[in-house]
Amino acid sequence: MLTPESIQEQLKFIISIPPYEHEKDAEGSYIDIAQQNAEVFTSKILQTPDDIMENLSILLTGEQRQVRILGRIFAENISNVTDYIENGLSILTTIEYPNPELIVAMMDILKKKDKNTWDIFIRQVIQDEKLVKFLPRFLQSSKPSVDELQLVIDQIKKHHLDITVLRHFGSGMSLHHLSLKDIEHLVSELLNLKEEGAWIALDILSMYTHSSKEKFIYLVEVVKQVILAIEFETTNNQVMDFYYLEQAIKQIDTLETDQKFITTLSGNIFLQAFSRDIESRGSIKKVVHYLIKKHGDIVWPILFQHIEKLTPIQEFRMEQMIGHSSNTDNNFALVNDIPDNKVIELCKQSKKAARTLAKSIKVITEVESEWKFTSIAMKMIDEFGSEEMVLSAISSNLYSFSWVGSAVPYYLRQKSAFTNLLSHTNKNIRDWAQNELAYLEKRIKSEQQSDEEHDFGIYDR
Repeated sequence: MLTPESIQEQLKFIISIPPYEHEKDAEGSYIDIAQQNAEVFTSKILQTPDDIMENLSILLTGEQRQVRILGRIFAENISNVTDYIENGLSILTTIEYPNPELIVAMMDILKKKDKNTWDIFIRQVIQDEKLVKFLPRFLQSSKPSVDELQLVIDQIKKHHLDITVLRHFGSGMSLHHLSLKDIEHLVSELLNLKEEGAWIALDILSMYTHSSKEKFIYLVEVVKQVILAIEFETTNNQVMDFYYLEQAIKQIDTLETDQKFITTLSGNIFLQAFSRDIESRGSIKKVVHYLIKKHGDIVWPILFQHIEKLTPIQEFRMEQMIGHSSNTDNNFALVNDIPDNKVIELCKQSKKAARTLAKSIKVITEVESEWKFTSIAMKMIDEFGSEEMVLSAISSNLYSFSWVGSAVPYYLRQKSAFTNLLSHTNKNIRDWAQNELAYLEKRIKSEQQSDEEHDFGIYDR
């Protein structure tokens, strides 16, 4: 590789966008060659610091892979670092794709050397509409105090910053230096922000208490407060948000069974998941799955209370959350986590609940090479065989499936299950089975004809 000659080329290819290079040392650890080159280059250019001042715009624009190395070494070794910071802040307001990392690194060192001057620069950032967006970065890597974090929150309240910038403070160990009281205060402020405030508070609490049972025990009531304040539709980071939520609930359970907390949380989840068309319903399902397995006696009655109040669209959302995506597989379904007898007991209290659950259960399964109704489906048929709406719901559930290739094998499975009902003691069930078998015969013949036409190259179905 040719060695760049001009200072501009050296800054570009050694600091801004050097190639990614790594080598193994004698102990087998990887050495970052690009970082080493940046350190050597910076040590040399300290002899001619004006070269950096004259080319600051190069180091403040676009991608900058090793610029923090240069910024840190410069700030540690030159006496007039404030001149570079002042000039750099001015340049950041004028370029199209500003990158503040050089100034961030210099500000981190300045904060340790001269906090008063650092405060002056932070006030300058806050007062400039083009610089205020960089405020979180200037704070994040410098162990911010709770008062400094309040500066970010204040700018969010003034709509100068988006609330999502606070997520940066939940990563890594950027707030581990704060006291428990500081975290309590910060969480309180976040909850007042509404929107994503509760999610961000949970993010921060999860990282702050990570690997520290003592911290979690101290903050457990704060964690509960945050969880109960969550609005599920406000998440912009579904995977991690719901992971932290589930882990927090599990941690709470290791300390105590707080029935009031579980009751309120379950009510919140069902109310939001059924009444709103939210994208995170699939992620909520995982949390509900845990709650049902761990606290089924508390959660299921709450679910059934909600069923009575559901509109048709809300009922559909519920079926999507607690039911199967296919009636012939072992797909994840919350309704599987409640004992059959408990399902029947609860359904007896509400015909609407019986109909809703009938649409959500797994209907048929293979037993010793024969397709039969599942245990819960058979119990519902036996118990509610005189209720047309329940039988209709089971039929609707059974015929709601997707397939690849011919549908005939699926209809044959269903036919096998219904055939076993022809000798049932309940005449209504026998009649239902007979009608369904007649329907299945028609579907099988129609599909067989379509399959034959397909073999001859006729694709219209």
